[in-house]
Amino acid sequence: MAFALNEFLKPSRKKFAIAAALFILFVPFINYWNGIMCIRAPCPSDSTGSLLAFLFLAPTHTIYQILYINAIAGGALSYILATIAMSLYSKTKKSK
Repeated sequence: MAFALNEFLKPSRKKFAIAAALFILFVPFINYWNGIMCIRAPCPSDSTGSLLAFLFLAPTHTIYQILYINAIAGGALSYILATIAMSLYSKTKKSK
């Protein structure tokens, strides 16, 4: 049985749902204030985290910057991981 790249990368709602969950949970693309104020450098006054970390852990919800390159790369990697997970799930489901 040959590997079909078209079938592997074909979009579906399940793949997008898994990719969105992975993106929200794990992709660090938001720089936000973490509550630390410093007098001298270097100062860890901002933290980079995922959307979930920003929503639940950021004390004042002040966003310094959104790292778009991390968001794009993380979104692509999340989709690839979702396709791998769905492929492995379908293979184990067929083998039973």
